[in-house]
Amino acid sequence: MKDLYYDKDHGKENKNYQYGNQSYVRVLMVVAFLVGIIGLLNFINIYTVIMSKRSREFGVKKVFGAGRTDIFLQIYAENILLTGLALPLCWALIEITKFFFFHELYIPTTTDSGFDRKVSAIVLLGLPLLTTVYPFLKYTCSKPVNSIRELASSRFSTRSRMILLCFQYIVTIFIITVSLFFVRQLEYMLCADLGFRSHDVITCRMYVDKLGLYKTTKEDGLDEGKRQYISNALVNKRMSESTLFEHWSRGNNLLFTDFRFDSFALNRAENDFHPALRAHLTSHSMAIYDFQLVEGRLWNDSIDEAFTKNSFKVIINETAKRVYRIKDITKDKLQPEEPHYASSSLPDFYNPPCEIVGVIKDFNVRHLSQSTQPVVIYYHDASIGGIYTVTASYKHENKAKVIDFLRRLYEESTGRTDFEYTLIEDELQKMYREDRQVVNIYTLFAGIAIFISSLGLLSISLFDIRQRYREIGLRKVNGAQAKDIYPLLIKKYLSVMGVATLLSIPLSWIAITLYLQDFAHKAPLTFDLFAIAVAITTAISLLSLIHISEPTRR
Repeated sequence: MKDLYYDKDHGKENKNYQYGNQSYVRVLMVVAFLVGIIGLLNFINIYTVIMSKRSREFGVKKVFGAGRTDIFLQIYAENILLTGLALPLCWALIEITKFFFFHELYIPTTTDSGFDRKVSAIVLLGLPLLTTVYPFLKYTCSKPVNSIRELASSRFSTRSRMILLCFQYIVTIFIITVSLFFVRQLEYMLCADLGFRSHDVITCRMYVDKLGLYKTTKEDGLDEGKRQYISNALVNKRMSESTLFEHWSRGNNLLFTDFRFDSFALNRAENDFHPALRAHLTSHSMAIYDFQLVEGRLWNDSIDEAFTKNSFKVIINETAKRVYRIKDITKDKLQPEEPHYASSSLPDFYNPPCEIVGVIKDFNVRHLSQSTQPVVIYYHDASIGGIYTVTASYKHENKAKVIDFLRRLYEESTGRTDFEYTLIEDELQKMYREDRQVVNIYTLFAGIAIFISSLGLLSISLFDIRQRYREIGLRKVNGAQAKDIYPLLIKKYLSVMGVATLLSIPLSWIAITLYLQDFAHKAPLTFDLFAIAVAITTAISLLSLIHISEPTRR
């Protein structure tokens, strides 16, 4: 079932099933792990800063005979108490934000008391264990005299905190960069030129079969046929008389067109078949979507309406011309591997090659992560089109009038009031709903990473400045101003930021490049993304440092 759930191609058109994107899940797991690491390091950092004031306490206890087990149990018990106090608040926060996650990020949450208890036990017992190891080793591996002299002021302690801070900066810049690129990639796909008209096109239902496929009696079937004839004639008459529409056709919109894979080869003599998307479109449908002609012509009902001979004509896109190595559409022909449906009227299901009457610009009706496929379009007679739906294009300013007209026409032709319609731009937006969801989640993670890193910087800078109070005081006595003190305090952190920037940029570039491997259409990866991420992290860091350093001016 897991293989089926993560299958990108199987049954995507079936709306009764839900499918997952394994690459998204993996990236989210990595990002969540990195944010968790930042939080854990911050917790250790802040806790050791607080514990630094108690170094004399542990030194005195060791002098009076306290062993390693006693010190470990004391620190572990204190951390369990802190975690136990925080855990109920965390569960309350989860309950409070459940509505936000469901309605804004489309993440449903289910209640599982067994899972909740396991997570609570792991957090309550495991997190304190992780945060106890570092201060325990720090205060038990040193001599009591060093603890009494406040070992926390050593160069090793300061250096280790700077390394942890550098790691936080790297992860923060990494997450911000990746989030910014995901936003860019989403905007790129939403604003891309799809090669056809993707706005101001509406599809609506215009007929409802009361009996469905199964007719109870012959009389019912005849009545249903009369209803279809009357409804079809009425809809066609009203649509033809209306001036609201630029073009209209009976049948589904392009996103619901029955695209199927068939194999074709260049000319009848060749046997080198390649798959292509096959579709049947009317001349009206091609006018609705404003396909851009590159070579040859589009469908002409007066020329292409014959069912047999002229049925073996096709229009292809630029990719198909390139894939099948077509040089001259007036001479080259496409040989289908499977007989065309019109072959049923010919002796022995004769399967002749298809004449190429035109080439249109490449268009994409699928997610832009997929490559542009070769497309072969057969002619479809509008007079035998479907009766169930109407698709039409209109001017944007007439949108309200168009919807009202189609609603009244539906009620007149069916006698029902359950009118529904679909706009092609809305369908395109739904296609990228998952991408928008992932972008929102990544952005949320980036905000959390920034917040946690700010807390870590506050704790480290507060501890650093606290140890330099005497130095700062002497400098002020000797006439130093705030403009002289700020660079002194900030210089070290800017150096750490510089190292983090040099390490985070290649890591971010590698991660984004790996992510884009499955994307056929990619947004440009430019230096400004890295610059913005570094600027955001640096600005927040400087504001935090200035805020902490403010008391030193007094």
